[in-house]
Amino acid sequence: MSRTTARETAMKLLFEAEFNTDPQDTLAMLEPLDLTDQDRAFMARIKSGVLDNLDQIDAALEKYVVGWQPERLAKVDRSILRLAVYELLFTDVPASVVVNEAVNMAGVFSSDESTAFVNGILGNFVRDHSADRQL
Repeated sequence: MSRTTARETAMKLLFEAEFNTDPQDTLAMLEPLDLTDQDRAFMARIKSGVLDNLDQIDAALEKYVVGWQPERLAKVDRSILRLAVYELLFTDVPASVVVNEAVNMAGVFSSDESTAFVNGILGNFVRDHSADRQL
């Protein structure tokens, strides 16, 4: 499995968590997938990283989602943005990769308008935090 597919699956887990608070039920959706231990660890790290830092991630998003509270965003878009902001704040994945992956996920799992929305939010976020990250 590629990092892209692992990241998409992590986003799906975050999306599923929006509806289901039992982590065992959420992880049950992975059972039919052919995942390596490394893929499972990557997805679990992302999911737990987002959920463990949700307040900080949502606070960061609030600054860029003008006129909206994160909880009012479409759940798919919110899951994509949360994952991307987590990676931008807490990992060493290059910002250009994070933004590209998030925009691609929005194109696949959300609407055409969402791709521009996600790109704009993350572009502004990266611009404001570029001193903190390698682009």
